[in-house]
Amino acid sequence: MILCLHIIEKKYLWDEVRVKSGAYGVGIGISHQKNIQMNSYRDPHTDRTIQVFNDIVRYVENLDLDEQELDQLKIGAIGER
Repeated sequence: MILCLHIIEKKYLWDEVRVKSGAYGVGIGISHQKNIQMNSYRDPHTDRTIQVFNDIVRYVENLDLDEQELDQLKIGAIGER
């Protein structure tokens, strides 16, 4: 689950919300009670961000990573821990 959250946050949300929409920050987290929290900071396009949040499942279902990308994301996820 840690790797999946890392991929969603660093590969999908960062590109879609931070880079393309101009928000100052974006994040996602899951609590021990399985509550999901998504946020953006100083986001000029909140309607688009909500749509990006709604499309997370579709993104994960269609995710196609090569071995090198996956290894880099694994290292990043471990490094954050």
